[in-house]
Amino acid sequence: MKIRQQALAFSFIVLASGIFAGIASADLAKSSGDASVKSIPEHDPALSNSENTTISTVTITAADIDPGDTGPIVDVFFTIEGLTHSHLSDLTVRVRHRETNRVATLFERVGIIDESGNGGIDNQNVDGDGDSSNFSGSYRFRDDGDSLWGVALATSDDEVIPTLNTQDGSFLPVYAASGAQNGDVGLFSIFATNDSGASNTLQSVIGNWDFEISDRSNQTPVTDVPPALIQSFTRTNVFFDTEVVVAIPEPGSALALLLGLAAATSRRRRA
Repeated sequence: MKIRQQALAFSFIVLASGIFAGIASADLAKSSGDASVKSIPEHDPALSNSENTTISTVTITAADIDPGDTGPIVDVFFTIEGLTHSHLSDLTVRVRHRETNRVATLFERVGIIDESGNGGIDNQNVDGDGDSSNFSGSYRFRDDGDSLWGVALATSDDEVIPTLNTQDGSFLPVYAASGAQNGDVGLFSIFATNDSGASNTLQSVIGNWDFEISDRSNQTPVTDVPPALIQSFTRTNVFFDTEVVVAIPEPGSALALLLGLAAATSRRRRA
């Protein structure tokens, strides 16, 4: 009798694991390739903004997506590895999905407040010096991260903004993608939902993801920057988390499983 009870209890556990599905998650992560150093040129006033922009492309193909991963996207975030730059307010970084032309600003001229009333940041650094903290390390951006503007304000001049810590398996701190004046732009709503606001699946993220990194400051470059803070980065990454839908057993299959286990334990008891 004890063996039969144990087998039936196990069968119910198996069934319950199918019934209480949908709480696990899978993820898709792609990077822009090897971790070689890529420079970020100083702003050249003789060139247009697009000509002053360094582009790092992450390409996602259909082969990168598990055919069984059909659940909705539940999170999206982007990482820039090995980002080094003094006076971070020089930089503007945008992410663009080329196929849909959806674009989000991860950060833009941190610490410079637009006072012109035109709703944007002037190309020249005319509204103030901006924040003079430094980038040195890897940085991750997602919707519920800390405010980069707030952290930069709390970081002393010429000190390094806290970076992504992978040494102990953590991914903190994470910074929220923000517009010109620290407004959350909503990476999830831009890149993971359709026109009706419903969550997309990973099929929607196939294509080319361009990180557009540019120095927009017309100020004279600082000449005494330590070698460790030369303007550069190594790699860019895109990440999408999805909800995994686990198949629930059909009623007939579930009944057959229970009857089979009961019969097996009955035979074992008679033996």
